[in-house]
Amino acid sequence: NEAFISAKKNAATHANENVNTDWLDDLWKEVKKYYQVFNEWYQDYRLYHYIGYLTSIQNSDFDITDYVSAWEGQTKTEYIERLKTAIAQKLRRKEWFGQIFEYKFDQEYNGKVVGKRAVVDILLLHNIETIIQQNYKLISETKYNLPNFSKFPFHLYKREKWQVEHIRPNAGDDFKKDGADLLYLSLARQYFTDDSILTQKIDDYIGGVAGKDDFTDILTEITQKGGPLPDEDKNRIWNYVLLDESTNKEYGNQIFPVKRAFIANKEKGVKIIYSFCNGKLVIDSKAPEVAFVPPCTKNVFSKFYTEMPSTMMNWNIDDAEAYWNDIKEKLQYYFNQIGIV
Repeated sequence: NEAFISAKKNAATHANENVNTDWLDDLWKEVKKYYQVFNEWYQDYRLYHYIGYLTSIQNSDFDITDYVSAWEGQTKTEYIERLKTAIAQKLRRKEWFGQIFEYKFDQEYNGKVVGKRAVVDILLLHNIETIIQQNYKLISETKYNLPNFSKFPFHLYKREKWQVEHIRPNAGDDFKKDGADLLYLSLARQYFTDDSILTQKIDDYIGGVAGKDDFTDILTEITQKGGPLPDEDKNRIWNYVLLDESTNKEYGNQIFPVKRAFIANKEKGVKIIYSFCNGKLVIDSKAPEVAFVPPCTKNVFSKFYTEMPSTMMNWNIDDAEAYWNDIKEKLQYYFNQIGIV
């Protein structure tokens, strides 16, 4: 305020600059209006997340002034309903969304191939609604007496270039890079010690007893451990999570427990570096590196959604269905708006 008053005085004493002080007054009122609106949005856990979500999924034509104008003259309840309706309308524009329960990505739809990146808005909304609904329960519970709430870091979502990642990889993924097959199998060997036949096959391959042609068979056997998730279902939403680009590239097509270790340690601030040297697996966990792990991604790799996990070694059909059921529960409002039961 003091800076603004000083600017007005300077403008008045420099008439030759043709500065209109009434214009400055109006401009300052506009600035204060926007500040008050943004501050109220930031302080409310629902407004913060719904506005944040809408701004995150918009294209370059997005104009925040439209949302500020809509805010005036409405109650908070009415405005929140308006925001949720706007989200539902944006989801409805996705041609395949009506088939989301069964849709398989990276396949042709109406003459076009819809890649897994198309599901990013839905996965992001699942994270947002998870946080909103958890905050509602905590704030409503008087024994906690919480004045604050947890916020989703939208700035990291934009800065870290989050990607859609398979939870369970497809057998036959690319292992052409030198030593990639040996590193993969040596990592898998650490987790399947209860299967003597499989571990013997792995040892034979690493030791050069088995031929290169045996790798695909061993890989398929590994990825089927813990219960089947049919190949045709691996490109459905129940096999996808959001992850920052850096972590996604680092662990690539590894098995579930290796991905889980990567993610857990990244959040702790430690980057695990695996290498295969002189016939042995080498693990370096000293390199510092931290990443934000979205809550639903963390829930997936901790098997949070599965009532009684049968194994922590793989992502199976029971885990996938439990995850999908949570997505349907959290996004039920939007499915109802669009007419999906």
